[in-house]
Amino acid sequence: MDTTFTSWSHIGKEAKPGDVVFLWGQPAFLNFMYREGHVAGHDEKEGKVTTIYDVNGFYGDSGSGVFGEDGQVVAVTSYAIVINYQDTQFKLMGSIPIVFTAEQYRDVGYAIH
Repeated sequence: MDTTFTSWSHIGKEAKPGDVVFLWGQPAFLNFMYREGHVAGHDEKEGKVTTIYDVNGFYGDSGSGVFGEDGQVVAVTSYAIVINYQDTQFKLMGSIPIVFTAEQYRDVGYAIH
């Protein structure tokens, strides 16, 4: 698999529970690890609704793009949820909504009307 990214991705529609998603990240200092999973649901963090993914993520994945099946960016990972209970570990990823300013959109080549 080629991990050289030579083009921009478009921002896709918000992913809904059950949608397939994938990401390339750097969990625990590993480079370009590909994972896929689903949108598990939504939660509220710090007054904002966040999206939760059943993707096996870890610290270091923050900032990785979350892509929908069409290859468009649906989110950017913001946090990992790691729950340890007895001999079991439960890991999920979460993201806050993507919000860009008009200037940031123009900087990457999008026309703002």
